[in-house]
Amino acid sequence: MYGKFEIRARLPVGLGLWPAFWLLGDDIDTVKWPACGEIDVMEYIGKKDPSHVFGSLHAPSFDTSNGFEGS
Repeated sequence: MYGKFEIRARLPVGLGLWPAFWLLGDDIDTVKWPACGEIDVMEYIGKKDPSHVFGSLHAPSFDTSNGFEGS
């Protein structure tokens, strides 16, 4: 129920690549996205923005157009 996630990864760099580490709610099969919730722990856009790694939250009350995001 509680714990931590840890990742060590070499991220590829190139156009069209978007490596990510993310979590979805366990009710994804019944309520679909974004109602199940999503935590983007790490997203890397690569050559488009090579100096930033992003994290964001998605849920019914905030979607990709008005979510919380940081880098």
